Amino acid sequence: KTTTAGMLTTRVIPTSGKAFVGGIDVVEHSTAAKQVIGVVPQSNTLDRSLNVWENLYFHGRYFGMSSRAAHQRTTELLEQFRLGDRAKADTITLSGGMAQRVGIARALLQNPAVILMDEPFGALDAMTRQTLQDEVARLCQESGVTVVFITHDLEEAIYLGDRVLAMTKGPGRIGATLDVDLPRPRHQLTTREDAQFLQYRHELFHSLPNEGH
Repeated sequence: KTTTAGMLTTRVIPTSGKAFVGGIDVVEHSTAAKQVIGVVPQSNTLDRSLNVWENLYFHGRYFGMSSRAAHQRTTELLEQFRLGDRAKADTITLSGGMAQRVGIARALLQNPAVILMDEPFGALDAMTRQTLQDEVARLCQESGVTVVFITHDLEEAIYLGDRVLAMTKGPGRIGATLDVDLPRPRHQLTTREDAQFLQYRHELFHSLPNEGH
């Protein structure tokens, strides 16, 4: 999954085959591909020498946005993610959950068609993780952006996803595919207790190759 994510985000060059994001060949047109991809990694990659507002603003400038457009978009996203009161805060003062919210907002800055999230909530406590899961679900509903979400958590995959692709261990291949038909908006308690949710979990668990689970 790490290699796949690296190829889709132009950080790893495939030795053969093709990879496309938003219809763009990520090898032949890597610069154009970067414009349509937002990335949220597992670890906090915010620039500690900049405050929250500056992290978003300079990200937009790096991707070719005008000063005015980057300024406007930064302000909009901080308000959308309820971070307006932390705009001038040093990033080192942020909690893990708040830092990830800033990271998600930054990934949205250049209006990407696709956001790749690589285990973004793995290091967070359970309550913060659930709060951010709902933030991501709301983001998808409101913006229409496609999210490719990498996780080891079966329930997280089902709760967030419309389609779940389970990968086998190396060499990585698609071991199972599950289309999730659960109503939205989803709820942390009622959705997870729903009989269909539990059935999806059962199907996904037992369809995976036996690799130690």
